[in-house]
Amino acid sequence: MKKRNQWNVNISDEEASNIEEYCRVHDRTPQWLFKTGALRVIEEDVQERRADLMTIQSWKEISEGKAEPIHDLLKAMEEDTRIGDEMLESMGSIRKAA
Repeated sequence: MKKRNQWNVNISDEEASNIEEYCRVHDRTPQWLFKTGALRVIEEDVQERRADLMTIQSWKEISEGKAEPIHDLLKAMEEDTRIGDEMLESMGSIRKAA
């Protein structure tokens, strides 16, 4: 038989009322709500840790000269956007002339 754990949580009357109302409206139990919320918090934390590790790895690569800082990439993206905007403007003036 699978072992089950139980935790007691102290919440205010207002918080309890909000939880009960949410569960009533969505036809769920408070246990489901807490379990789902806890799993979501854990998943978000894992994703945030991965992003932090990627940032640290990027900093290390930049400091070792293996990669360029991102501001060069941002400049290239801004330049591409500017060129695209100019192309759209010129296409608009061509359509108006026709």
